[in-house]
Amino acid sequence: MITMKPTDIQNTIRCEVNGKITEEDLKSFEEFYQMHKPDQGKVNFLIVLNNMEGFTFKGLMEDLKLAKHMKEFNKFAIVSDEKWVEASTELEDLLPGVDVEHFSHNEEEKAKEYLAA
Repeated sequence: MITMKPTDIQNTIRCEVNGKITEEDLKSFEEFYQMHKPDQGKVNFLIVLNNMEGFTFKGLMEDLKLAKHMKEFNKFAIVSDEKWVEASTELEDLLPGVDVEHFSHNEEEKAKEYLAA
C-alpha cells in the first residue's frame, strides 16, 4: 500500500510504502501526483519504506509508465532500513539527473533537510 500526502517542504510529496505495491496503488499515486505536482519547477519525493514486500507484476508494469514524468523529478530521499540501500542505488541509476539519497528510519529529519536544501 502507498500513502501519499503533501509536505511542508516546497515541491515535495511524501510517499509511505507498507507491504506490497499494487496496480491500484500506482494508479492512485498517478492521480495524486497530477493534483499536487508544482506548476513550475521540479518535484522532490520523501519515500518511507516500511515492511516493503516488493511489486506485483501488474504494479511493476504500471510503475514503468510513470517514467514519463522523469524530467519533472529533482530529488528522492529514501528512508528505510539497510536492506533497501542497494535498491536506492539502483533507483539512482534508473533516474539519470535525479539526486537520490538513502537515510535510515532514525534520520527522517535529516532526509527532510536534504530535500529542503
